[in-house]
Amino acid sequence: MFEPLQVLALCLGLVAATAHLFGAAIGLILERTSKELSRLVGATFIVSAWYAATVGIRHSGLIDDSPHLQALPMLLAGYLGPFLYLLTRKLLDPFGPLDRRNYWTLLLGLPGSAVFFTLVLSDDPLALVDAANRGDMTTYLLPSVAFIANALEIVLCVLASVVIIVRSYARAEAGSGQRSRARWAFGPIAGALLAVFVSNILPALGLGFNASIFGPILTLPMLVLALAAVRNAGQEREALENQRKVMSRYLPRQIVDQIIIGRHRLSLGGDLRVATILISDIRDFTRISEQLSPEEVVSGLNRYLTTMTEVVFRHGGMVDKFIGDSILAVFGVPEGDGTDATRALECAQDMLAALERFNGEWTADGHAPLAIGIGVHRGPVLSGNVGSENRMDFTVIGDTVNTASRVEALTKELGAPVLLTADVASAVDVEALVLRPAGDHVLRGRSGSTALLSLALPG
Repeated sequence: MFEPLQVLALCLGLVAATAHLFGAAIGLILERTSKELSRLVGATFIVSAWYAATVGIRHSGLIDDSPHLQALPMLLAGYLGPFLYLLTRKLLDPFGPLDRRNYWTLLLGLPGSAVFFTLVLSDDPLALVDAANRGDMTTYLLPSVAFIANALEIVLCVLASVVIIVRSYARAEAGSGQRSRARWAFGPIAGALLAVFVSNILPALGLGFNASIFGPILTLPMLVLALAAVRNAGQEREALENQRKVMSRYLPRQIVDQIIIGRHRLSLGGDLRVATILISDIRDFTRISEQLSPEEVVSGLNRYLTTMTEVVFRHGGMVDKFIGDSILAVFGVPEGDGTDATRALECAQDMLAALERFNGEWTADGHAPLAIGIGVHRGPVLSGNVGSENRMDFTVIGDTVNTASRVEALTKELGAPVLLTADVASAVDVEALVLRPAGDHVLRGRSGSTALLSLALPG
């Protein structure tokens, strides 16, 4: 015959598990959220449903005669903390994919699974359960370590989530959007703290022996607050996608992304970085434009710039600005990964290939084919906002930019479509790029000579 408290435990566990499964289904089908966020919501609440159901079953007495199954909740429940941590990180930055290294936190769920399988495979599970109930695990060293690790992981993951939320909020010179995301992300963590306090901490302190039966039902605030946070993230994502489309017409795409996720301050100033500068220019464009009407000049130039911009974006570059028919592209800003020189040269190759395709359409309209020169240089630049508090532009400034411009100016004289400096060549790590010496040359405005190389075209 079941005791009333056992019936209550089973009912609370099953009700909570059903609610969590329903929440997982809602999370998986919510519109406007990223696939990664939807998957994290689904996984988090499937795990919490397992925890709720198995804790209810365990306290109901249904498995009292099966000591092998006494650790049934631990099989999956140990992953709840890591999934909550990943969900918190995603709620704080719902626009880009999580760094894959964050998923290593899922390993924290292994000790709980180890406890479960240790009990299932044990020759004398009853002795192990009795030892755990007495708090005397000295003869079971490995299970004891796994048991303690499992008990600590949810607390550590929740505390780690609180820390990154506080840090995100404190970094909120980025704006109210980051503060809002931090507040929403704290909701499910606060719910988890409540459940952990009642079901884990109170019994451990001897202040609530039966309090753990209420743990499953006390996870429902976490469920509701998490779904609200995810819904808000979806709405914000949709609104910011619209903002991104508008802002990207006037600012580099990478800077727009940094503004949206709160990592770029809209204030004057900048940072010193090493970047690769690519400058391209249409040869004799003034003479060509004299043969066209103003409408044809603008239409043709827009088509050309659109084509080349897509190539720059494809290689992870940033279009700093258009200067007439010239393009100033930057690789390695706002964040570098050491591949900026390689990507810039691969971009230069693709720009020439794209020009051939463009000329096919351009000449079909009765126009003379276009030719371009590309200069590439690598070095320190100051990247940031320049102008006034009322009107500013994000740009890169420094001698590196000037050098790239002067290298480009020599392409016509040397008969090489792409010229680069030795600083670029020393940073390239792809053997498929064939570089040939182009001699030492004195750049305009310089007293010393600069060693240049040309980029051989594929095929």
